[in-house]
Amino acid sequence: RKHTGQNFACEWVGCGYASTKRSNLTRHERTHTGVKPFVCEWVGCDYASATSGRLTIHERTHTGQTFACEWVGCDYESTQRSYLTAHERIHTGVKPFVCEWEGCKYASTRKSHLTHHELTHTGIKPFVCEWKGCEYACAHKSALTVHERFHTGVKPYVCEWKKCKYSYARKSNLTTHERTHTGVKPFVCEWKGCE
Repeated sequence: RKHTGQNFACEWVGCGYASTKRSNLTRHERTHTGVKPFVCEWVGCDYASATSGRLTIHERTHTGQTFACEWVGCDYESTQRSYLTAHERIHTGVKPFVCEWEGCKYASTRKSHLTHHELTHTGIKPFVCEWKGCEYACAHKSALTVHERFHTGVKPYVCEWKKCKYSYARKSNLTTHERTHTGVKPFVCEWKGCE
């Protein structure tokens, strides 16, 4: 199929994904359906994944197998070698994934970041809200997940301060709220004489 140009195309509305392999399409479709057929068999663990590779990586959290950064003073560790490789680029400054759109100077340490970035040029929004009457679409699955919480009312990020009952759909909102308890003010005006 690679030579004839025949592709296996995703049939989800607004999604332009296509592959020369059926197995790639099957894996991709799980990003839309949420199906996770690969289940962790460790007692008490309810992790499930859309791919066997992700399950293998997860199982390392049980076995303790990690890949550690060897830069002096850095204690970064990961269960994925590819994450370590990307992390090490922070130290070296290497950004091998470069946007090829004319006039764009974006470069990244990870291919996935470049892929997400490129959607800003194409305008493609492959993740579409399935709620009746809702026309929301976005470029990133994580944004769709947060959006859907506004329909369901799910607020998984809960303030754990004593007697506080606030909860949020977004982790960033919880982080901001927690500052009302801690008094932390991380953003400082740099204008001369301003306190």
